[in-house]
Amino acid sequence: MKFSFLHVAFYLPAALAIWPRPRNLTTGNTPIRLASDFSIKFSHIPKIPQDLQDAVSRTRKFLTTDQLQILLPDRGASLSDIIRSARTLPSLTISLSNPSSQLKSISEDAVAGLGVTDESYTLLIPTTGGAILNAKTALGLLRGLATFEQLWFYLDRMIYTLQAPIQIEDSPVYVN
Repeated sequence: MKFSFLHVAFYLPAALAIWPRPRNLTTGNTPIRLASDFSIKFSHIPKIPQDLQDAVSRTRKFLTTDQLQILLPDRGASLSDIIRSARTLPSLTISLSNPSSQLKSISEDAVAGLGVTDESYTLLIPTTGGAILNAKTALGLLRGLATFEQLWFYLDRMIYTLQAPIQIEDSPVYVN
């Protein structure tokens, strides 16, 4: 059975399977794919901790090696033309809510104690232009990178989503 994009949009759930579930998640129905030269870059962060740089490297690698396929009988093969002709996402820009503050490492944030470190983040993936991940701390940026990784499927060397634009605002449910 061959699926058209309208059939796929009808059968796909309204929300992506992201764990843990973000506090606020808004999605659309526009397919986009990562550009072949997709990059993750930092914006106006004077000193980037090594563990955050390592987290970005892991995300880059994960995006190219995960190869998660969409849960359809044909694993998305019928979407090939739609995905191939979709707009591309050139980059993810990582920024701080307060760029003048000293950015601690992820490990320093993680051991600070419950409720001490702000783990919140916002993630915007538009249908045109680049994506933006914004947080107050390195730990918040790590949480946003983990969410970003969960949004993509793989088909024929293309990494894509069918639900752009995507807007996520998240923070821990339980805080001290």
